[in-house]
Order: sequence, then C-alpha cells, then structure tokens
Amino acid sequence: MKRHPLTQKRWISLVTTVVTVGLFYLLSEEAPLQLFNGEDQVIAQEPDAFVLNATYLTFDKNGQLRTRLRSEKAVHFPATDQGQLTNPHLIVYPEQGAPWEITSQQGLLFLQEDKLELAGFVTVVGEQPPGKALRFDSPTLQYDDKTRFIRTDQPVTINSQFNQLSAVGMEFEVDKKILRLFSRVEGVYVNP
Repeated sequence: MKRHPLTQKRWISLVTTVVTVGLFYLLSEEAPLQLFNGEDQVIAQEPDAFVLNATYLTFDKNGQLRTRLRSEKAVHFPATDQGQLTNPHLIVYPEQGAPWEITSQQGLLFLQEDKLELAGFVTVVGEQPPGKALRFDSPTLQYDDKTRFIRTDQPVTINSQFNQLSAVGMEFEVDKKILRLFSRVEGVYVNP
C-alpha cells in the first residue's frame, strides 16, 4: 500500500512542529526571559496611591489636634514614602492661641520625618499678638512638625497691622511665637 505524498508531508510538518515546540520549551526553561536592567528602579519610582481632597491629621501625645493638612490631590511614592501635594492647606494648632494657616500651590510631604516643603506663593497667616493679624509670604517654606518650626532660606515679606518687614531667611517657632530673620532685613513702621 502506497501512501499519498500529501499525507507524508503533513506528518513531516507535524513532527517538525512538535520537535520545534519541544526544543523551544526545553531551552526556555533553562534560560528564562530577563527583565531589562533598571526596570525594578522604574517600578519603585511609580506612585502607589492617588487621593483627591485628601486630609492628613496629626495629634499630640494627649490626643489634641496638632495639624490638619488638606490637599486637592495627593500622590504617594512608596520608595521614598513621600507625598506630592497639589494646593496644600496646612493648619497648625499651637499650644495656646489661634491657629496658623499655611497655603501654597505645591507641597512635598516627608511622612517619616514629619516635614512639609511648600513652594509656589507660600502664605502663612496667624495672629501675633492675639487679635493682631500677621502674614508671611515667601516663594518656598518648610514646616517641621517635630520641632514646630516654620523656616525658609528664601526672601520673605512679613506684614502686620503697623509694619512691613522683608528679609532673606526666616525661622518662626509656632508654640513660643519667636520670629528670627537672618539677613538683609528691612522694615517700614507706620505710627497709628
């Protein structure tokens, strides 16, 4: 009995395909595909959470509210445990007296260090002495919740009811209400 030549070609094709797939499987088991170098770093820099209208609260050891941080948008990066904030609004509650409000266009929250870096039209508004408005304006500013200091090494303008000060560099202790200006201090005082 003679086989048809077309059937013989089908068998040869089938055997060739099975052998090729078998070899590919055996070779791929020994040499798995490698991810391109640096992919782990790229993935580690990706955000893991997005929050709209976020609120972050901190409390003191007695359960009293220390700060309230609101942001239109917060993006968390797990590799650095930092949060990028859009239009943050921070309220700092001092041990005594009225709260201080800090606003800006952008912020970077360092969760492990309890620090906040703000940039873009940063404004601080509070009262000093009580009942008398005081305002700081600076292009950048840092708030440290552990020390309760507001700092900048940039130009700052300070306005109160009767005077206007300008300086480069400032430090303000929220609870003690002590203001330090570092360089190029100039002021204008208006007699009431």
